[in-house]
Amino acid sequence: MLHPTQELEPPANPARFTGLFIATESWLNASAPPQMRGGVFAVYMVATYATFGAGQFMLGLAPADHFDLYAIASGLLCLALVLVSTTRSATPVLPESPKLRLRELRHLAPVSIGGCIVAGVVSSAFFALVPAMAASAGFPTGSISKIVAAAIFGGLAFQIPVGWLSDRLDRRLVAAGLSFGLALCAVACLSIDPVGSTLSVAEFARVFLLGGFFSTIYPVCVSHANDRVDRDRVVAVSGQLILIYGLGSCLGPIVGAWVVGRGGMDAFFWFLAASAAVFCIVAIIRCLSRERPRNRRPGRVLAGANVTPAGPQEPTT
Repeated sequence: MLHPTQELEPPANPARFTGLFIATESWLNASAPPQMRGGVFAVYMVATYATFGAGQFMLGLAPADHFDLYAIASGLLCLALVLVSTTRSATPVLPESPKLRLRELRHLAPVSIGGCIVAGVVSSAFFALVPAMAASAGFPTGSISKIVAAAIFGGLAFQIPVGWLSDRLDRRLVAAGLSFGLALCAVACLSIDPVGSTLSVAEFARVFLLGGFFSTIYPVCVSHANDRVDRDRVVAVSGQLILIYGLGSCLGPIVGAWVVGRGGMDAFFWFLAASAAVFCIVAIIRCLSRERPRNRRPGRVLAGANVTPAGPQEPTT
């Protein structure tokens, strides 16, 4: 497995985009009628992940240290804002939502809290550090784009099947299965041995599966938390879990960079595997000790409350 030639510093997280995603998702959530909400967010999820994946290939249009790529990104963002500003849809009026303390949420759905932390740590560490480690190991920009895109498209492919499965099984069990798969994929990535700074099809498949597993833990956990609260507290639950996920996203690159600096790439993937394994054990214990909620609301999957420098972190629900 490759080891970087120098200690890595975690890149800055563009948290300013978080507000754009939260505003977009809140608007869609408030505007879409209940019978169409799942379909609306499914389209939103597909569009978000597809564009994140396609955007990775723009890195080959110009050198990364030039202004050209930033100008293109700024132009696309301005174009999107123009389209939003010309809409005739009225801004939705959000109803007041009762507050929910973190202590109460921890009592109602501890699995959701643990899952959001792990999902934030793993996804942010991957998208922030893997491109940097690949660059320091001599990978060309095109190959790095393909690695990141493979993880993003894995998240895209997993969303709808996992959402369908979580509506029919105990969501805690589904989250445990996803974390177990994540741990196995992280261990499998230890055997990646690129030739000429390129990955084989089998190695890209491992990255694809890895991205699929860590991109779906968060929405399943949020849906589980929503199952355990009254409908008028769903907004409060989402707000708390977004905050928890954000804290995990802040820790991921910091802890991950510390791990890489002391053990290299292998230690990084062991770190991902250990994080997923711990959450898997916690989720299984909760499944055995407490029954699943009887009155459940169908889960919905939507993308990107937060964004890392290399790609989306996690969808929100």
